[in-house]
Amino acid sequence: RGRKMDDLTRWEESYELSKWMAGVKYNTLRNYKFAIVKYQAFTGLGAKQLIDEAEEDLKKPRRERGKPEERLKAFHKWLLEGYPTKDAGHRLTGGKGLSPLSAANAIHTVRSFYRANGFPMSWTPPKAKPKKQNRRIELTIKDVKNMVSATSNNRDKALILAGFQAGFDALTVSLLDIGDLPRGFMEKLRGSDGDMDRAIADIKPPVLLEVVRQKESVDYSTCLGHDATRALCVYLQERLRQGEDLKPERPLFGVREYNGRGRGDGDDRVTPNIIQKMMRHVVQKAGIISEEDLRYSDFNPAGYHALRKTFSRLLEDASMPVAYIEHMQGHQLPYNDAYRRPTSQKVLKAYGEYAHVLEVSKAPLTYSEIEEKLRKELEKRDYVIKGMEGR
Repeated sequence: RGRKMDDLTRWEESYELSKWMAGVKYNTLRNYKFAIVKYQAFTGLGAKQLIDEAEEDLKKPRRERGKPEERLKAFHKWLLEGYPTKDAGHRLTGGKGLSPLSAANAIHTVRSFYRANGFPMSWTPPKAKPKKQNRRIELTIKDVKNMVSATSNNRDKALILAGFQAGFDALTVSLLDIGDLPRGFMEKLRGSDGDMDRAIADIKPPVLLEVVRQKESVDYSTCLGHDATRALCVYLQERLRQGEDLKPERPLFGVREYNGRGRGDGDDRVTPNIIQKMMRHVVQKAGIISEEDLRYSDFNPAGYHALRKTFSRLLEDASMPVAYIEHMQGHQLPYNDAYRRPTSQKVLKAYGEYAHVLEVSKAPLTYSEIEEKLRKELEKRDYVIKGMEGR
């Protein structure tokens, strides 16, 4: 098909695209671009031509109308049956077809493009049947501990524990900056000279964070527990040792190791996509979900959102007031938070009372940890025996 596509790097110059995309948040904008690029490539028409076609369609006799909806239906069928699939490394797998959920999301995005330009579509894709592979997995403290043990990357350890002990979603945690840490945090970390016990003693977790959740346009507060704080200190100390200047505007979680070049221009911030890919690898390695189950799921049932859900469930089971839990997850409370919104200091105090239910370091030893402990003990005994035999 011909690719009469608008240049989406300059979408503001297109009346039809700017009318649709203006004011859309960054993460949503990426989804918009994906859907419209595929739709324009499929139809061979640009944004202006698509709207012109819809306008001309309305001028036809009633029985002759429906060309735009026919295109939309054909596009949906192609997404399900002909779209070339890729693996986590963006390599073609040879397979065809998106999941029903992903295809439906793309269609709803294209429908919003028509609607924003004054041509609402009545056709909607059929609702996909629930798949048992998509059922969210109920994580336990031991599951989270296994996740942390499954990675040797200090950044990923800190990301997992921050998602679990602070209830973050992937987008919010990716947008955190060094400046979002409480005043004095970095000074205490630098002053510890790499002694993590000293740093933790000076910082005194839980650590209060004032953040903004873009999805809900809500500013809220949450806390990092003891485990997440220690993991974050280890990660930030690693970056300091590598010579990175951790200014307030620097991302709290970077996308690559520091190499002394190209820092500070905003191109090294971890993204939600990177976090989700990391989680797919970690949950398989930790034995929480199999590679086969992940392959047949439309998303990772034990992904970053599962950490957030477990945070909520454990605190609710421990009888923390629901208003506090909702607030710490960045949910919009009733009446624009006018009556139920807790203050930051109340959040910090309440978190301190319930933090023990989220402590990963005090979870029972896993089988792999017991095996590792026994292995080291046996190696130690072998060394002693060989020394005695030698003497």
